Order: sequence, then C-alpha cells, then structure tokens
Amino acid sequence: MKRDNISGNSTTVGILYAFAAFILWGFLPIYWKLLDGIPAGEILAHRIFWSAVFLASIIIVSGRLKDIKRAVSNTRNMVFITACAILITINWGVYIVSAPTIQIIIGVLMYGEQFTDIHLISFGFIWLGLIIYSLAQVGILGKAQTKIPYFGKE
Repeated sequence: MKRDNISGNSTTVGILYAFAAFILWGFLPIYWKLLDGIPAGEILAHRIFWSAVFLASIIIVSGRLKDIKRAVSNTRNMVFITACAILITINWGVYIVSAPTIQIIIGVLMYGEQFTDIHLISFGFIWLGLIIYSLAQVGILGKAQTKIPYFGKE
C-alpha cells in the first residue's frame, strides 16, 4: 500500500479522522437543537455562504487562486461547476426537510419498529406536507399559495 503525503501511517491517520468525524456527528443533534426555530431556508443560506467563505479562504491561503481562475475561464468547466453547485444545493435542502422521514425509515429498518396502517397514513401526510412546502418555497404553487392557510398572508 502506498503511503500518502500525510506524516505517519496512513491507516492510523484515517482511523483518527474517522473517529473525529464520528465524535462531531455525535454532537450534531446538540447543534441542530440550538437552531430550533430558525427557518430551514435561512440555515441553508448560511451553510452555503459560510462554506463559500471558508473554501475561498483555504484557496487564497494555499495559493491556488490561479487554478480557480483558470477553471472558471473555461465555459465547459463553468457548466459542470454550475451543475455541481445546483446539485449540492438540492442535496443540502433535501437533507434538511427529509430528516424526519429518514429517522422513521431508520427506526423501521434498523430497530425493527412496527409500521402500522396509521403510521403509513402519517408517513403519507409527512410527504404530502414536504411536497407542498417545497413547491411553495420555489413559487410553483402560484396563486394556490394564498389559499393554503400556512402560506396565506395576514
């Protein structure tokens, strides 16, 4: 096995990184609880903005700004970069709104929780709500938005 440019045994370093990631993921629910009451769209906007700031800082400090300029000067690259940006935004947005659904699926698959008819109906309502909410967020519902009490104006 070829060693990476990382000092020390790459397997040991990998295990340490994995352990650190698991610790951080373990504390993640505390972080989300602190954000209770903040709209999901605002959280997503902050996530995108601060990720861009953080990555731009890394690029500048590492002296790779020329590589970025070269990459964005090519139209073909910009098409791929834009597609990736859109897909990442969709991924992060889906993650935020689908967390309750994923928790239910994990409960059934991993913990053997029973899924009764009432649970199936509830699950359907969750997805119906998510679909309506998502369509309203992007303005697809149009005038129907004002007819739904949750999205109506005061």
